[in-house]
Amino acid sequence: MKAYNLLVHYRTAVISGKIMLRWFGSASSHPFSSLRKAKERLADLPADNSLKAVEELSEWIESLHDVGLEARSEICMLFDEHSQSFRRKLGKSYFSTDVGAQKKRISFAFHRLAAVLAKTYLSAVRDYRSGEKGADEIRKILPLLTCRAINAVRSQYKWDHLHSGLIDPSIWKDLFWLFAYAEKIGITQFETTMYPAYEYKTSVRQEFLKSLLIAISSPDALSAWEFEIANHIVSLFSKHFVLEKKAEGLTHFVDLSSNRPPARLKTPLPDAPSMRFFGSGEAYSLIEKLKEGPLPRAATRDGTYSEEDTRKVIRHLLVQWSSNPISRKSERLRATLSFDIAHSLDFVKTESWTSENISEGGYDAVIDGEHLEWEKIGMIFFSRDADSWNLCIIRRLNRDEQKRWHAGVQILSRNILPAEIRSADSTVKAAVIAVDKASMEARIVAENRNFSPNSRYEFEYEGSRLALVPLELIEKGFDFRLWRCRLS
Repeated sequence: MKAYNLLVHYRTAVISGKIMLRWFGSASSHPFSSLRKAKERLADLPADNSLKAVEELSEWIESLHDVGLEARSEICMLFDEHSQSFRRKLGKSYFSTDVGAQKKRISFAFHRLAAVLAKTYLSAVRDYRSGEKGADEIRKILPLLTCRAINAVRSQYKWDHLHSGLIDPSIWKDLFWLFAYAEKIGITQFETTMYPAYEYKTSVRQEFLKSLLIAISSPDALSAWEFEIANHIVSLFSKHFVLEKKAEGLTHFVDLSSNRPPARLKTPLPDAPSMRFFGSGEAYSLIEKLKEGPLPRAATRDGTYSEEDTRKVIRHLLVQWSSNPISRKSERLRATLSFDIAHSLDFVKTESWTSENISEGGYDAVIDGEHLEWEKIGMIFFSRDADSWNLCIIRRLNRDEQKRWHAGVQILSRNILPAEIRSADSTVKAAVIAVDKASMEARIVAENRNFSPNSRYEFEYEGSRLALVPLELIEKGFDFRLWRCRLS
């Protein structure tokens, strides 16, 4: 994988440097010196290999820096539009594979395409502002170019988050500059169709708000799939978001003169020309209605997302967008502790995490190493800080400025009783988490191997033999799952 990344970076450097000039000579001999030539080259893309096609398109777009402003803008838009079908197929591959190396290559390809699109669109807007040759010819499509640029920057944010967990500060610098310039020349609310296949219209203001609302939605507490759904919900309701120069009634803010991400408005801020205040507006009440009852097809993207997953994301967004954020249930203590970690029912220590931020219900852990292995949002595991093991779940994952991974850990149970459960034809390693004889229910962790949710099991508990039937899968671990069961 490292060799592949080095090769990609080398090719990028070569294409964007002087060697490109020696290959193609003058701008007129550039293979994409006109829109006609660019259209002819599209036939060379591999129709049956979306990953390769996206990588090829990234190289082609990156080579456009030597092309004139009008042709560069038109050709970049053409390649961007042509990439849509490949990106849809590749996105399905990303979310359907568990092969780490393949996921990394796909996310790298997505991020690189977003980066070269953003750079090329941004250069077109900057050249227009400078009055470069061809500026008059692209005046009519400037709102669309700016929308595409903001969309590409937001895609950079998305794949920064999914690929490395680190957001490049230049993303905010580029995003704020684009919006500030569009605002200055009065095109923020000009409606345009982003892509030919899209039925809805958008605007610079709407694309800007999409970027802000997804950023303040705590994506570090969402799985990759949930983050994908969140992006869809944000886009679906974006026309209802609010952006103003005054803070009254709004929940968050950005400073267009900075490169800092948007943040919640906690205390009054002094008026400044670069300050903008925003919130979910009417979108909050609209998605709140979706918590109950059947979901419209648009919310689940015509069934692409399950109703259960979509509602979970909706509940998450409502919490993040609320004007009254939820406060911590227990006080955080500053104390350094080390935790033994196990991610199987063998209760064998696999690694150690440290924490300096601890509460009764959980802790913030620092994970050694640049790359995560089994650690994912929503993954259950066992941790031990003294003599007993606790059942825990990862609620958040993010990286700090030192590139260290942090896991927000919630303790689900401190009472873990190792056990074996038996059916008519198998014995399964398990652990009893809770038994409630009043409701005749129990929660158990059972090893995936040999366990069937359709079987009836028995186990010993406090001197009695109890029977249990699995009712509901609650959470997943590396090789085990947490089940809610009926007792009999």
